[in-house]
Amino acid sequence: MHKVVLTLEQQLSQFEADHGPEARALREVIASSSELVFALEQANELGHLEGGFALLIVQGQVEEKKSGVNYDPELMCLFVLSTLLQAAQRDPHAVQLLCYALGREVQHAIHRSEIREANQRFFVGTSAITIDVSPHDHTPAVRQFLASTRQREALADMAGFNALAAHFQHTQPDATLAQWCRVLAEATPQTRVFVQAPNSPNALSEFILKPDLALGCGFQLDSTPETVEAVAQLGFDGRGGREATVSKALHFIEWREAHALAELLKNEPESVPPEIHIQLHALNVRLNKVRLPAGMRDISSGGPMVAVGALSTSAQALLADAERLVRETTERNALHWDQGMRNTVASVAVAARMAGLTGINRLSASHGEIRLGQDDGIHTREAQLSARLAANTPVNSSFALLADASIDRLLNEPDGEDSTLQALEITMLGPQAWDQMVATPITLSRH
Repeated sequence: MHKVVLTLEQQLSQFEADHGPEARALREVIASSSELVFALEQANELGHLEGGFALLIVQGQVEEKKSGVNYDPELMCLFVLSTLLQAAQRDPHAVQLLCYALGREVQHAIHRSEIREANQRFFVGTSAITIDVSPHDHTPAVRQFLASTRQREALADMAGFNALAAHFQHTQPDATLAQWCRVLAEATPQTRVFVQAPNSPNALSEFILKPDLALGCGFQLDSTPETVEAVAQLGFDGRGGREATVSKALHFIEWREAHALAELLKNEPESVPPEIHIQLHALNVRLNKVRLPAGMRDISSGGPMVAVGALSTSAQALLADAERLVRETTERNALHWDQGMRNTVASVAVAARMAGLTGINRLSASHGEIRLGQDDGIHTREAQLSARLAANTPVNSSFALLADASIDRLLNEPDGEDSTLQALEITMLGPQAWDQMVATPITLSRH
């Protein structure tokens, strides 16, 4: 069935018929800004404003930070706060706020497809990470989501700015740039960030635009990359948009990881929960403004906790042997080399060290177990570990064990093998992913 799409005039007429004088205030504001008319018609042509306009009635006091206009991408409708429309009938400042807010939200309507695509990319990207091997580093997905959100919000701020500029020129065609800057300073907190206050409290002092805000025709912002970036810094970054977006993303990741873990434990009850990582410094956010979900670790310090070069010569030798043998096994079985394989290399090196091996020249994997050994021609010492645990134990955790000098002391103590192994098991309880790992040395004599 063909869906009837109303024109802007039909949408406004319907809104007026439903809500009377309040709706007429909306029509008057739109008519006063050529930028608003053009943007609304563009959103309609794209089919992104099929829901038209709706009146939003809120009981109680409205938060100051609320703009009074909100675009719903699912309903494809612009919701306008009733109290703002009422105020716009008598207060010029309310008219300016309504004009700016409409410009911002109509821009979101125009970019509806991009918003939905960015949300879908983020959902698919984080969902894939939650079923990958540990650790789960969500930084790339969050960084991409943050960048796309920041760009769209900057364009929305520019659209609001330009809608208000068109309204200002319509109502005051002979106004000066200084008068326009004063309007920006007084209209709304969102526009105040674009101007600098006078150097003195003298009433004759003039507001000026902040640097890098290039004006084009008629007090409107020119859409150069430099201006878009300046608007993003002043608007989105300045009012905490980075932190709010990252917090929202981490909240979703927390829910997605919990859901994935529940499914994993339902099918494999012995599985070890993955480590969940984020690098907040890489996202350029204020750390005290972002709530880190329980179980998520900020690894902003960067890199492995222990660099390879900081390991002892014997530990580096075990790592080299482990990588050679794991790569041979990977190639022999036509497996893909990924983070799970890198985790396995470090885990094998730790298992060898725990078993007192000084080198590794034998490795096999079957039935979910990895067996490794050192054959010197007379004796063979072996160790074994779970393949799943090896693949899901982060390299950082393994390196911490490889660098722990106390393990060497335990291995060299003359108290007997049993006490040494017991002490090693206690030592291994530190990193969570190693709680259930077993590295049991086996001595086989050749006859």
